[in-house]
Amino acid sequence: MADTEPTETERFDAALEEGITLVEQGDTPLVAADWAAERYELSHRQTELEERIQEEVEDGDD
Repeated sequence: MADTEPTETERFDAALEEGITLVEQGDTPLVAADWAAERYELSHRQTELEERIQEEVEDGDD
């Protein structure tokens, strides 16, 4: 069985989950998105990642 690289969608989903966790631990969405985008090689999607983190965190406050 060959190892395959995760797709960009898989990396984005993982970055989103880690970003949400970072915000829950006290980081701002901007800092969390910056860190997660760097870690998952998604700097070209950092703004989208930040927006999604913000949305998820706000939805969790209901």
